[in-house]
Amino acid sequence: MGFKRMMLLLALPAAIAACDSGQPTYSASNANSAPPPPPPPPAAAQPAPPPPAAPVAQTAAEPAPVVTPAPRAEPPRIKLPPDSATRFSQVPPGQIGPLNKLGVGSCDEYIEHYRACFNNAKLPREQKFPLRRALMQQVRQWKTDSASGKISQVAAACTEAERKARTEFAQLGCKTF
Repeated sequence: MGFKRMMLLLALPAAIAACDSGQPTYSASNANSAPPPPPPPPAAAQPAPPPPAAPVAQTAAEPAPVVTPAPRAEPPRIKLPPDSATRFSQVPPGQIGPLNKLGVGSCDEYIEHYRACFNNAKLPREQKFPLRRALMQQVRQWKTDSASGKISQVAAACTEAERKARTEFAQLGCKTF
């Protein structure tokens, strides 16, 4: 029995040394570094790849086949509704691009006058954004109202908006109204 204990005592330090040799050591100098991530688990039973085909001996009379890649299919084009076609047109920054006509004479004139003053006036950038947003909100509302048959109310709203815009743009030096 003594012999077995003696062998275990001699084997214990060797076993401990073997276990610790693969472990990283950390000290205060590398305390912020993390140990490397564990390796990914083996993939679930995937079929083995097919064996490579045996090379075919070619004779001098047979040239190697030329493989041309298939042409790439072009992605389908998105067809935009008519209203959004002008929305995405190339317009310089700080300008209002052309807008579709509403079909109400006073509104169409007001929109063109507003665009001309907005695009030609020397406005600071901070003032341009609220003015552009206000016009776009008005135009959306008028389109909705005119589509629902409220043409007379839309014409009255355009006349009132033009009266207000005339005084506002006159202060900025615009005389196209």
